[in-house]
Amino acid sequence: MSDTQLYIGQTPIHPKNDGGKGEFVRINNETWSKITGVDAMETFFMTVVSSTNQWMFIASNGSLTAGRRNPESALFPYYTDDVIMDSPEITGSKTILRATLNGKIHLWEPFSDRYAGAYAVQRNLYKNKFGSKLQFEEINTDLGLAFRYTWAFSDAFGFVKYAELENISSHSISVEILDGLQNLLPSGVKSSQQANYSTLVDAYKKNELVKESGLGIFSLSAMIVDKAEPSEALRATTVWSKGLDNPNYLLCSRQLDAFRRGEEISEEHFTKAVKAAFFVHARVNLAANAKQNWRMVAEVNQSTAAVINLNNTLKSNGQVLAEIDADVALVTVNLEKLVGLADGLQKGRDKLSTTRHYSNVLFNIMRGGVFAGQYNVEKSDLLNYVQTINKQVFAAHATFFKSLPDELT
Repeated sequence: MSDTQLYIGQTPIHPKNDGGKGEFVRINNETWSKITGVDAMETFFMTVVSSTNQWMFIASNGSLTAGRRNPESALFPYYTDDVIMDSPEITGSKTILRATLNGKIHLWEPFSDRYAGAYAVQRNLYKNKFGSKLQFEEINTDLGLAFRYTWAFSDAFGFVKYAELENISSHSISVEILDGLQNLLPSGVKSSQQANYSTLVDAYKKNELVKESGLGIFSLSAMIVDKAEPSEALRATTVWSKGLDNPNYLLCSRQLDAFRRGEEISEEHFTKAVKAAFFVHARVNLAANAKQNWRMVAEVNQSTAAVINLNNTLKSNGQVLAEIDADVALVTVNLEKLVGLADGLQKGRDKLSTTRHYSNVLFNIMRGGVFAGQYNVEKSDLLNYVQTINKQVFAAHATFFKSLPDELT
């Protein structure tokens, strides 16, 4: 146990800020919708969308579910919105910081209500105008620190969490970082099993670390079946992180309270029969106005070959972060193209109206898709339709229908 005194905030207790103000802002040459003081509002539910088969449902307090295709390929447990909104402490992103200022170590847990009022903070929420990225921001004016994390999609690599810690003070600050993802699901867990037999599912979980690359592998020890027959679990969920120097790793959440108490924590290489998590633990020294950035990338349904290839990539590919950034940008570009095919892109003086139109069209094509040939119709499809709907018209105008080109608008 550490003999260093740990502090939480200052006195007196800070009241919650007023909030709920919305505006458009520009970040990195991209337009975002911003809600200032989002924690002053009732918790609400959102979607983050992609141009691929990736999906995400997330609450304004950070708790979420996400995956590919359907709930049977989920990265986090697929529950109803009320259960998700009640789970920010156990599901999704979790960050705990120990900042040293003036010889004192201060505990700060961004986006958590564990120590509500301990610090003067402001929580803001940003969503890019295309709906493919979501950023959470907490500014701690007492400590002179700001922490942000952003969810984005990469079809080639998976679900990307960008994290950033900024020193907004005029002096240097030493920070011990514990950052990660909680309640990860291994591949092979059916949504009905998670909903009805979550304790049994936990008993089958197996979490491993490949130390040389920092790759976390989360799988089942065997498929969960009732029949008395062998059933191997051949696929896994993977998580890895880049950007922090010489990190240690945790594979579950059992040591988080020890970190909160100021105790030393030890790296985990293998855990089982416990809810899966992936945490990186590192120390950084931030000069005045300096930033520290890192990434965390998770993917579902990884085969043995895919895990081996990913491990080799993490060890040898120095361009992997640039490749991820390029693929994240491509997802947004492709999403814009899809909405554009359905006339969802407008320009006008009223940004709220044009943004609302984009949103309406986006959700329409999520339900119904877009036409593969835009406004072009194949003659064979048209003739089949008319013949099915009205045989008399088809017979009476057979010459006309026959004269049509193979493709028409």
